[in-house]
Amino acid sequence: MKFAAWMLPLSMIFLTIIAVLINAVMTDEAISFTAIGDANLGGGFLEATKTRYADWPITFGLLVLLQGPLALGAFAAGLAAAKTDFFSENSAGFNLIQQHLPLLIIIALPSNILYAAVVSGIVPETYEILSLLGFVLIAIGAPALSLIYLYLFIRLSRVIKMPHLLVLAGQNSLSSYVAQGVLAGFVFGAYGLGLFHALGHAALIPISLTIALIAMVLVGIYAKIFGRGPLEPILRKISGR
Repeated sequence: MKFAAWMLPLSMIFLTIIAVLINAVMTDEAISFTAIGDANLGGGFLEATKTRYADWPITFGLLVLLQGPLALGAFAAGLAAAKTDFFSENSAGFNLIQQHLPLLIIIALPSNILYAAVVSGIVPETYEILSLLGFVLIAIGAPALSLIYLYLFIRLSRVIKMPHLLVLAGQNSLSSYVAQGVLAGFVFGAYGLGLFHALGHAALIPISLTIALIAMVLVGIYAKIFGRGPLEPILRKISGR
């Protein structure tokens, strides 16, 4: 857990670097954002694939800065949870979350609301310090909100029995994650339904939940028939298990 805790300040440093880079790019008059947007939108599947192939080095670098520390921290926290039997009744970890739930809410809600206001443009660009805080503090706000979600899901799972297909999907999370991306690409890509930039933020909530549910059901059905998800054998070979 110490390793996971160290990932929070590291993530804040990385997010600050991203904010500085974004500001530098946005103030560069030589860059046309219209051209960039047009180059990445539309076209068929092959065109979209070629564009993503050309963009992947920059995208990968940004993802490492944006999500790398938090992903490593989440992985370390998951290992610690497995070793300490976190999901059992009256586990020390679960009781600790329950004890600090009010503090988590105080941290999570303002930081996530501020982040949403910054990235959606509600906060004016002239408020540079506030924008930087909103962008950087998500490194703390996102894990805090995730802990609240985790607490609620655990409490709910002890009251309501989850459908077996969803349990199987959770046991094959890599396949579920990739399936959601494939379905989202079809829904929003021009080679599919082409809904990118066609919907508001409120409309994206039910669509995202529908995509996630469909993907989990499909993976659950596959796992029920074949014993595990389509990508889990690859993951087991890589991990040596």
